[in-house]
Amino acid sequence: FINIDIQGYELEALKGMPNQLKIAEYVYLEVNFEEVYSGCPQIHDIDKFLYEFGFKRVALRKTNKGWGDAIYLKNNIFLAKLYYLFLPFIRVLKFPITIYRFLIRKYIKDK
Repeated sequence: FINIDIQGYELEALKGMPNQLKIAEYVYLEVNFEEVYSGCPQIHDIDKFLYEFGFKRVALRKTNKGWGDAIYLKNNIFLAKLYYLFLPFIRVLKFPITIYRFLIRKYIKDK
């Protein structure tokens, strides 16, 4: 679950967390319908960005001040849960490869 309310900078924050968006199931954030803050992204920009990660807007609460709150849900929660379930196993499988790469770099550096 991701919750963001940072006065018009939500899209930039989302862009900086692609790994978290891959495993998150829900996103709750402030969205703008007007330029409440100078240069702030609008709701359609956030919708488009989150769609790329499999999210769909499922709830919206508008205010009369040009902003509101939106809840996004992963289109395919089942796949997200599978990824999250198998993530520890993936890390275990990657560990020998990481060690091998480390040793190769150290060996090459020492020569």
